Amino acid sequence: MLEQPTIRSERPGDYHAIAQVNALAFQASGEPALVALLRATAPFDPDLSLVAVVDGEVVGHALFVAREMRIGGETVLAAELAPLAVRPDHQRSGIGGALLAEGHRRARAKGCALAYLLGHPSYYPRFGYRQNVFGSCRVRVARARVQDALAQRARLRRAGARTSPPEYTPRPLRPTDVPALLALWHTWFDDVDLAVVPGGDITAWLSTTLTLRTVVLEDEAGQPAAYARYDVRRADSPRGLLARDADAMAAALAHLEAVVAATPQTEGLPVEDLSLPLHPRCTAANTLMPWPYMADLTPWSAAMIAVLDEECAPLRAYLDGVAAGTRPIGLPLEGPVFDGV
Repeated sequence: MLEQPTIRSERPGDYHAIAQVNALAFQASGEPALVALLRATAPFDPDLSLVAVVDGEVVGHALFVAREMRIGGETVLAAELAPLAVRPDHQRSGIGGALLAEGHRRARAKGCALAYLLGHPSYYPRFGYRQNVFGSCRVRVARARVQDALAQRARLRRAGARTSPPEYTPRPLRPTDVPALLALWHTWFDDVDLAVVPGGDITAWLSTTLTLRTVVLEDEAGQPAAYARYDVRRADSPRGLLARDADAMAAALAHLEAVVAATPQTEGLPVEDLSLPLHPRCTAANTLMPWPYMADLTPWSAAMIAVLDEECAPLRAYLDGVAAGTRPIGLPLEGPVFDGV
């Protein structure tokens, strides 16, 4: 039986109830913490954090966050949905659909051309979400190539060679690094479809998850030349990676390789490649990668988009091209607030 909830914006007094709804809906996951972290970010808008109220109780929650997104060389506004939760005793009663409908209406009114999410493939399509429209987009570099380059560099140093690659020093991220890192991001992602533009403050770059490190490689002038964010247990697959040029990228990959080599492999087969969160079809990958790489482009059925503005030409061209197989999928990378989820 469909319930008729009241859908409204969240209020500070709802925070505990929202956390309970997400904890009950997702059980052993990080959604309650994710909501709290997203609430503290600059793009958060309480008008897009919706609660469903039945008989005076908060029984559902949907959080949309408006973000700038690059599509077809243009910047559009997109609403990221994460999470959508309904208390188990009120599921299958239409509350999720009511939250989605109101969230879409509000996001559209704020200028969002689309809503996007990672979600259950059998649920969201009934509300207009198209599947397989983004997914895994990564560059894979053989660890053997990085190891060979490191060995060659060591030989040059021992031989006292007059020319050698520039030196870069790893250090923690500083707030003053952010403008330079944002410029690096534009170098790598301005021509990538469905690339979410990071924020301009340190929370958009620095991971607070205990097992993740955020490292900047600075050049001899003290300027940030590369950035890496990775789980120390899986440095072969970093969450974020940027570099100014081929030398800086080589240094960043050498840093990751050193972490992988020093970390005991506790499961599965030995790691053969470094899997990097960069789009293999972007201009920078073809000009700034120091070694040949393999492309990994894999659409996900859980990766979905709902069109909110039918007149958005870049979005329409992207979706048509992906459906026809003539355009590669994009990769809306998640920021540090999702590292612990």
